[in-house]
Amino acid sequence: MILSDTAIRRPIFALVINGLILMLGIAALLRMPVRQYPDVDPPVITVTTQWTGATASVVESEVTKRIEEALSGIEGLRSITSESFDGASAVEIEFTLDRRIEDAAADVRDQLGRIAAVLPDDADAPVLTKAASDNQPFMWITVQSEQRDALELTDLARRSLVDPLSVVPGVSRVIVGGERRYAMRAWIDHHALTLRNLTVVDVMRRLQEENIDIPTGRVDSQMREIVLQAPTRFTSVDDFRQLIIRESGDGASVRLGDIAEISVGAENYRTGLWINQQTSVGLGILRQSQSNTLDVSRGVQAVLQRITQSTPDDVNIFVAFDRSVYIESAQGEVLKTLLIAFSMVVLVILVFLRSFTATLVPTLAIPVSLLAACMVMLAFGFSLNVLTMLAIILAIGLVVDDGIVVLENIHRRMELGEPALLAAQRGTREVGFAVIATTLVLIATFAPLAFMTTNVGRLFNEFGLTLAATVAFSSLVALTLVPMLSSRLLTRQTGSNPVGRVITRGLSFLERTYRGILQWILRPWGAVAVISLALTISLGGHVLYERAQVDMIPSEDQGFLFCIIQAPEGSSLAYTREQIAEVEAQLEPLMGDDGPVDATIAIVAPAFRAGSTPSQAFLIIRLKPWADRDIAQQALQEQLFPQFFFGVPGANVITISPPSFPGVGFGQSVQVAVGGESYEEVEGWSQSLLAAVREEGILEQPRLDYDDTKPQLRLHIDRDRAADLGVSVADIGATLQMLLGGRTVTRYEDRSELYDVIMQLPDEQRANPEVIEQLYVRSGRNGGLVSLGNVVTYSYHGTMNKLKRVDRRPSIVLQGNPAPGWTVDSAVQRIDQLRDAVLPPTASLTYLGLSREAREGAAGLIVIFFIAVVVVYAVLAAQFESWIHPFVILSTLPLALTGAFAGLHITGTSVNIYAVIGIIMLIGLMAKNGILMVEFANQLRNRGRSVPDAMAEAAVLRLRPILMTSLATIIGAMPLALSSGAGAEGRNAIGYVVIGGMMVATAMTLLVIPVLYRLLAPFTAPSGTADRLLRVQERAHPDQRS
Repeated sequence: MILSDTAIRRPIFALVINGLILMLGIAALLRMPVRQYPDVDPPVITVTTQWTGATASVVESEVTKRIEEALSGIEGLRSITSESFDGASAVEIEFTLDRRIEDAAADVRDQLGRIAAVLPDDADAPVLTKAASDNQPFMWITVQSEQRDALELTDLARRSLVDPLSVVPGVSRVIVGGERRYAMRAWIDHHALTLRNLTVVDVMRRLQEENIDIPTGRVDSQMREIVLQAPTRFTSVDDFRQLIIRESGDGASVRLGDIAEISVGAENYRTGLWINQQTSVGLGILRQSQSNTLDVSRGVQAVLQRITQSTPDDVNIFVAFDRSVYIESAQGEVLKTLLIAFSMVVLVILVFLRSFTATLVPTLAIPVSLLAACMVMLAFGFSLNVLTMLAIILAIGLVVDDGIVVLENIHRRMELGEPALLAAQRGTREVGFAVIATTLVLIATFAPLAFMTTNVGRLFNEFGLTLAATVAFSSLVALTLVPMLSSRLLTRQTGSNPVGRVITRGLSFLERTYRGILQWILRPWGAVAVISLALTISLGGHVLYERAQVDMIPSEDQGFLFCIIQAPEGSSLAYTREQIAEVEAQLEPLMGDDGPVDATIAIVAPAFRAGSTPSQAFLIIRLKPWADRDIAQQALQEQLFPQFFFGVPGANVITISPPSFPGVGFGQSVQVAVGGESYEEVEGWSQSLLAAVREEGILEQPRLDYDDTKPQLRLHIDRDRAADLGVSVADIGATLQMLLGGRTVTRYEDRSELYDVIMQLPDEQRANPEVIEQLYVRSGRNGGLVSLGNVVTYSYHGTMNKLKRVDRRPSIVLQGNPAPGWTVDSAVQRIDQLRDAVLPPTASLTYLGLSREAREGAAGLIVIFFIAVVVVYAVLAAQFESWIHPFVILSTLPLALTGAFAGLHITGTSVNIYAVIGIIMLIGLMAKNGILMVEFANQLRNRGRSVPDAMAEAAVLRLRPILMTSLATIIGAMPLALSSGAGAEGRNAIGYVVIGGMMVATAMTLLVIPVLYRLLAPFTAPSGTADRLLRVQERAHPDQRS
């Protein structure tokens, strides 16, 4: 071959080429970004709109639907989901993966600008966030002090921390948990109002007239200009108390202090945050879609380090929760596995080659090939992440294969008496085609992974291309560096030592035994026995597959759990806090030195979820480091789920594992939205589906995200009566909103910051609905006061806690975790089957979150598997110029699958996306052994040997390289199978598949390939037949022009 011949003749040239590749690879490695996973976060944008006082149904019709209509025509829209709450709307838009989030955000802003005029005047402007609506803070920063209350801590956090953290690259927004933001509270005494012939609307207007900033201009003289300033905005409690609301004719004045208690308090008393049961203020950091969690975490830590140097001594600021800890731990575990795999593969080579010098030659292929692949990774914009590092681990056992094949053949020829230089040239030529063939087959196997299009599937694009790049460079090293070094370093006596001689005798015994087996299986009855055995094993693989649990997206131990605590609708902050205390009490035995739980973070009415109320709480259970506990996150979740569900009767407590992959959403594993034309019909359909799911036991404690028990006091305005009395509906609404809901009417300044001024009845005056009848509005006819009891009646009702729409259809979501014996995939399949029996044709079924990705990902992986088989078959057919030889080589694929499923079955591992990727890899790994035998048998046939003799000789001569390469692959995958710690579940699965598949495929390849070649090769001519015939015809028919 030209490449190997050049390298042997010009050793310095070969060294320079490989040295340059090595240096460029190192440079690329140093420039590559580091992430947890490839950058495949779906472009998701959430539009949130606040409308204080509006009910969920009004918010849906006046805000949510209008925003949905405006955004539905944007290019690249994948799905649109919305939720309407009392006082808030959240519309989440997910775009296709080919859209840049900045471009999508610009389009959304344009559309929102066009509908600004049709949105309600008293609603806040829509806020755009480049993150999902259910996006959770990946980091919580706690602010605590023994000497300061929540008001002071909140103010310190707002002034010193929020703004610097918000501008860290990749931060979407910073939310304040347990916030007690300063506000001027005017607690209105409605009795005092009535006695002084005033209404709350009168008070609001006076506040807005007096507490304002006035632009005053300047005084211009001949020599200078003087800017005028009139400080007219109120700045203290006394300023507000002294505000004159009305002048009486007798000179007496009614001041705000006469009708209200004025004090500096909190803007909101309906939320709270506790760290290990200690009241705290927390800053939740939400990252942008498509941002790098590690980079954002490092940026936040740097800002904190700078800020904490200037904070008061009594204030303690620390990171209570950080998801990047798991990412760094997982990458550390992968790096450790990488080093172990490298060491074990080198040891295998040393055992077979019996010489440190000989071992050095193929070992050099590992760093050169792996670092060379970094150039390709950098060129394609890849990162150094868990999956690309996993590809590098698997590549360690692959990149030495080509070098081993070349080195072993060169050494064999040297043992036959050829000089080192000649043996290197002839030996490399003899196996050069096999090296190229195996390389192309492996690339053909891995390349289809780059075309997976689902959110989870795209994670493995970089994995497949990284493997393909390492294999391609390993072939270049095997055909240049390995033959050159072999011709200079190897001698006939290489490996001639006591240990080497023992190993040699053992290998020779194996070869003699194998030759005897070949003589028997190449006979008719032996062939029948081998084929029968192969069919039986393949059938066993089918049985194992039928029994295997399919769970495409596995749960990984990330070191923490989530608890969603839902108290009865309408519960107060104090009641919900009691339910949290119940949960924390049950967690106490799991804390301490011997327990797995390290800390808890509880948040009531979390600010990162639109429409949160005091009846909703969120608990983060942070676990101890992986090495310091004996129980996995998944096992702890299974233990806590029934304990919390039945042990906390006052609330519904659901335990959730965090999603393993980005872009799969947050919530329980199975989420299916039932959609229709109205909420009334959807409620009936979803209840029927829920009953069917419960009857079959598919989900554990399934539930609907629909609750119509939220207490509501429905007001009925007698419009005719109101018109007769001269009372406007606007004044009625403003009075109720301010006195019962608390309304911001103006703002005041304190230390250069503006804070809200909120008017509201004190707690004791709004504890009973009868207070509505005691409130007054002013008549537009005679200026007198009219009691609301004259124009308003009320009745008690239950209402929905939220209104959800999926793809612009009213929807109710059925959700739950798979019950024992079920997986996400099997649960989704069964729910699909129940759909026809339970739901009418007009009902829509839309899967959300993890269940959507599992459903789409399973179908995509099956297609990718068959594409890989077809591509590999086509590549083999093109290389061997035969349709029969590829069939022979791929005939052991069912056997490899049997080994893979056996490995999963023995270890109790489900068929997940990692396992399927390993199965796809087996196509190329298994084909390598067949290529070595078939290609050399074809060479022997070209030299005149019969088919049986050619195959028997080729099988024996290729036994050693087959055993060496297979064992290197198996040993290289063993650290994956045995790894533990962060993210071990995925590594384990792919390790089990590769080890099981390669063990069975290697053993059976040595038997099946010779038999099938013996039976089918006679139907195809030797590969050199066309060349010989062409030479004969050229001699018989010389070119007349020459």
